[in-house]
Amino acid sequence: LFRSLVSTPVTAQINMDVLAEEIKVTNEVLQKWNPNLNADLAKYGKGTLYLPISYMGEFMAKKGAIIRKSAIVKK
Repeated sequence: LFRSLVSTPVTAQINMDVLAEEIKVTNEVLQKWNPNLNADLAKYGKGTLYLPISYMGEFMAKKGAIIRKSAIVKK
C-alpha cells in the first residue's frame, strides 16, 4: 500500500469509520495500516495510529472533529 507510515499516539477512542471518512480512505485500507488499534484502545485506553505521511497532516488538522464525531457515533 505505502512503504512508509508515520505514527502518532492516540488516547481518545477513535471510530475507524469516522476516521476513514474524514481522511478519505476506505476502512479496509485503514485497518491494514492499523490492525491492532481498536484492540489497543479498548484494552489500554491508548494506541498508536499509523498513516502515510501524506494523510497524517489531514488527520492532525481534523483530529478534534474526528474525536467529536466518533463520540457521537458511539452513543
